Amino acid sequence: TSGTAVTYEVANPSNNVEWTSIAYDSNADKYIVAWRGGDGDNYLYGCTLTVTGSAGSESISKGTTVQITTQNNRHDLAFDSTINQIACRYMNDNMYLKLRYLAISGTNITVGNEVSINSNNDAHGSNDDGWTQSIVHCDTAQRMFLIHSRGQDSNRIGFSTVSGGTATNNLSSY
Repeated sequence: TSGTAVTYEVANPSNNVEWTSIAYDSNADKYIVAWRGGDGDNYLYGCTLTVTGSAGSESISKGTTVQITTQNNRHDLAFDSTINQIACRYMNDNMYLKLRYLAISGTNITVGNEVSINSNNDAHGSNDDGWTQSIVHCDTAQRMFLIHSRGQDSNRIGFSTVSGGTATNNLSSY
């Protein structure tokens, strides 16, 4: 397929935006885009994007930018169809895995409470090589699945069920 690229500036270009991610909320029919600010600003920001029109005549409108967290080293977004919100998985400054749910109302984002996925720095190895984390929702299991590598250490795969502000984990080597 081919088409016309649509470019939209979502952040201040002087901030050297890093580590962008995007997820589609099929319930709200909108996207959330998230990014880490640069220039020493490690905060994680996000906004909604609404795409209207048809092929060849699309337009994009941007919602209000919100701060998702003040600590972010890597992040990923995935739509959770069980609760119709977008899960934002990130690592804080101590390299602990965290998650917040993002709810869309109109063109605004409501940021939920921080949920701890792990209480130690099991999300990475002793260096930055090979950091890979992803999160995806499984409709059949009605839970979020999280996968991450630990650099040069053994790989881990895990899933987390978030309910009532707590997370249960099942991390194992593979």
